[in-house]
Amino acid sequence: MATARVSFGVGAIALFGFWAALILAVRVLHRALIRAEAATMRAAGDASGDSDWKDPDAL
Repeated sequence: MATARVSFGVGAIALFGFWAALILAVRVLHRALIRAEAATMRAAGDASGDSDWKDPDAL
């Protein structure tokens, strides 16, 4: 009986650890994609902050 409880506890902890690692991986990849997109736009000269200051219609 005690072995089943330990096994269940280890499984629950492993599942939580996998879930937390998955969330962390998604956040890291999302941040990397945003940074890569910003760098690409900066290199292409399409950065939104560059030309918006001269646009009279910009809010």
